[in-house]
Amino acid sequence: MTSWASVAKEVSSALGPVEAARSSASILDAFAANVPAPLARARLAAAQEILKGPLGQEPEARNIVLTTACHHLRVHLARRDELTQCADMLSELVALLWRKEDTEQLDEDELDPDVDVLCLNTLDVLVETVLHLIGGNSPVLGSMVAGLLGVMELLKPAHYQRLWSHLAPHPHDRKPLKDFLMRAFLVFRHLVEQDVFPSDWMVLRVQSCKVLLSALQDLAKPLLERFLGDEQPQFDSQLWSGYMELGVALVTSSALQTERWTGRGPDRGGMRAAAGLQVLAVWSRLGAAQLQLIGAAVGALLEITLVGELRRAALGALVALMAAERAATGSARRTEAALVDKLDSLVADNKADDHYRRLFDTVEHLSSVLMERVSTEGWREAGPAFVGCVTRLLERLLDYRAVMQGAGSSWVYNSTC
Repeated sequence: MTSWASVAKEVSSALGPVEAARSSASILDAFAANVPAPLARARLAAAQEILKGPLGQEPEARNIVLTTACHHLRVHLARRDELTQCADMLSELVALLWRKEDTEQLDEDELDPDVDVLCLNTLDVLVETVLHLIGGNSPVLGSMVAGLLGVMELLKPAHYQRLWSHLAPHPHDRKPLKDFLMRAFLVFRHLVEQDVFPSDWMVLRVQSCKVLLSALQDLAKPLLERFLGDEQPQFDSQLWSGYMELGVALVTSSALQTERWTGRGPDRGGMRAAAGLQVLAVWSRLGAAQLQLIGAAVGALLEITLVGELRRAALGALVALMAAERAATGSARRTEAALVDKLDSLVADNKADDHYRRLFDTVEHLSSVLMERVSTEGWREAGPAFVGCVTRLLERLLDYRAVMQGAGSSWVYNSTC
């Protein structure tokens, strides 16, 4: 097994790369899945070496060997064994697919067959493996995350569409697709909110956000196509809440906060704004189903308002939600209660004073947006009363915070005068 890569070169010279690839695949598959660990490691290493050689340069031969290699990689990932070698192999496969020259011959929207093989065979089990490793002290977590991000960076919308069809080939059997999406939302949120990579690896952390931002757009499509409707079971509030929370995690990610990082570098502000706009765009397409997500949506929209360039758009969506609830039930009590609870929790987070200045700006903007709509929405009394209530509550919460900390900021007292 260890010397087959050298033999494959000779077979390729004699019989051609495609026949050599078929022979190599047969050799790799010759042993049962439950082989001793040394043989399992030798098989994974052999697959890597074969793809590094001439068979990895010829498109059809490469696809044959890659399919077999990904099958064995999937088996080991699912078992959670040989993870160090799996992470190394995944890195090699991603690098191989980035380097291959025939990619340049594909159109922008054309499906790359090699990436398709890698995606369909590994992405779902790779997400599950990373979720399993999260929370532990596994030394392979960083390498596995890097491999996951590398695979995702290769994907185009056509690959995601193939994955959705693969996971849920029948409209009435959506469980495998739902399970994958829920795991993906949990894993991606963890990658954004927790520091998987060292804090001084800012380029990699920002690049991770860039990859996840691109994925955020593609992850919305199966939700809109298969999990959207006014009633259960078509509408899935758990999935939609997970998507909203992932979007907000990107907007508030420390790696994208322009206030914390100065100098030249990636356009963090642009990426943060794009994430917020993506969440708002998807939210606007929910229609009447928005009323089933009031709790999660109010928190998400209020978090987005803390980004200055997104504040007015997010508040417009928040006021539209209040209007929809009033039209459906005669009042906006659920939205108002959720807004008050979220303001309370944002103050209790004990962040920097600049955070609280933005909260006051949010309430002031909310007041102006509501005032624009009182004549058309019938809120001549309810609108101003609610804004006044929220403003007083926020002032008292901030005063309480200042007292509990032993020293208040002068701007808090000036704003309450």
